[in-house]
Amino acid sequence: MLWALITFYCSLVEHYLISGHYRAELIIDDQHPHYRRFSKRYKRKQGVVKNIWIGAGLITLVFPFPHVAVALSLITTFLSFCLLDETK
Repeated sequence: MLWALITFYCSLVEHYLISGHYRAELIIDDQHPHYRRFSKRYKRKQGVVKNIWIGAGLITLVFPFPHVAVALSLITTFLSFCLLDETK
């Protein structure tokens, strides 16, 4: 049982370290379906969205009411989708 647990976690570490799927710098092909997600412009947008979520979390901590948390999370989700949307 212990040996199975150790091999399982070793295989997870190996998969994470060896697989190029987790590394953005290895995906350079512009035909890749997620190529746009590795551009500098998109990463800046992700940073803005991250800051919006951090701010929303802080506001939720300051005003710990369920209606504030729900409304703020819905507005933040909408803003996140609007900012990260790439359609024209």
